[in-house]
Amino acid sequence: MGRATGRGANERSEERGRPDGVDLRWFTIAEIATMLKVSVHTVRKWSARGAPWFPEFRRLPNRQIRVREDWLRAWLDQLSSN
Repeated sequence: MGRATGRGANERSEERGRPDGVDLRWFTIAEIATMLKVSVHTVRKWSARGAPWFPEFRRLPNRQIRVREDWLRAWLDQLSSN
């Protein structure tokens, strides 16, 4: 899901999954909204604001947003620690 330009092969392979070879899940805006029990509109607003209101994400060529599982967990952990 990473961009091919400007990155080495190792960086691209790390985005596909964990170093131990277990693939991580990529979540959609709708899935995140369902998990957090908020509207899709709210999650879209957060993503437009960027960090710290939204975790790191990748935008697909069709403009859809995906958030990697470990990025989402880290963001939620940070929110709960504040």
